[in-house]
Amino acid sequence: MNRRDVIAGAGGVLAAGVAAGLMFNSSGAAFAAGGSSLLGDISKCLDDGAVCQNHCVDELSKGNKDMGKCNRKVTEMLAICNAMHAMVALKSDRAKDLAAVCVKVCQDCADACAEHKAHWAHKMHLECKDCHDSCLALIKSLKKVYG
Repeated sequence: MNRRDVIAGAGGVLAAGVAAGLMFNSSGAAFAAGGSSLLGDISKCLDDGAVCQNHCVDELSKGNKDMGKCNRKVTEMLAICNAMHAMVALKSDRAKDLAAVCVKVCQDCADACAEHKAHWAHKMHLECKDCHDSCLALIKSLKKVYG
């Protein structure tokens, strides 16, 4: 067995672990604490939030001042979710502490997006609906993982 065979074998083990939804800590030991699905939920919230924020900016530039609160809350949510993503990815001991704040900020964002709910049936402000739904899903995931 040469070095290439060892590296290829290790890559296969890593790929199998990733496919099984496992994450690995720095020592290589696998753990399954809901980390990978939580990271996915945070990423979805960040993606939908970025689209919502862009929609808010577009609407504000057209003079629609009703989007001001939504823009503010989605900007706050993006900031905290970026930090939360990093803390979960790092498997930080302080992720649970940040999760409590993240839940509150995501709820504030969802509430601000919900102010546009009447428009969703008319296919308007659907960016806000997606952000709203992602925030609520992330809150559920954070509570599941961190209590």
